[in-house]
Amino acid sequence: MSGRHHERSTEALSRLPHLDLAELRELWYQLYKTETAPRLSRELLMRAVAYRMQEVASGGPRLEFAAPTPPDRAGTAANRTAQDTP
Repeated sequence: MSGRHHERSTEALSRLPHLDLAELRELWYQLYKTETAPRLSRELLMRAVAYRMQEVASGGPRLEFAAPTPPDRAGTAANRTAQDTP
């Protein structure tokens, strides 16, 4: 990361503690492209936003390229009955 980007990232991170809950939720939406959980604490929200800001600044994975969550499989061992096992 260049010095200029590092300075901007550091400045943005240093502003987080001064933002109100609505501003943190807006940043969350911009970074994660989804709404926050309604009861998410301000502290946890601030940490998650800071983490994502650093991830983006360091060239981390973009959300649209994240692996999709696999569908629930009915045939998993946890769902089998004793009758199904040999």
